[in-house]
Amino acid sequence: MIVLAVVPAMSHGTEALVHWRAGTPRLTAALNVSIGLTVASTLFDLYVMRRGVLIVGDGAKTLADDMRAIWSLMVQTLQAPGTVRRARGSRK
Repeated sequence: MIVLAVVPAMSHGTEALVHWRAGTPRLTAALNVSIGLTVASTLFDLYVMRRGVLIVGDGAKTLADDMRAIWSLMVQTLQAPGTVRRARGSRK
């Protein structure tokens, strides 16, 4: 739970403070984009780790193997929303 909530909250809190002090224009929009990217990145990390990529310990592969596997997993992730839409459309 700490990794999912506390670490990102501290990171984005620090980011907000730095940008606020620097006078970043459109601070809210910038922070929303940053938080969105953090959520997407975390979900993708969980997705690939559940498929045995980017793990350590028993069953771990080399970093080179993981980097090769990430490309196909990225394609699968990007294709998934279209697959869901097509499946829903075929039920009508």
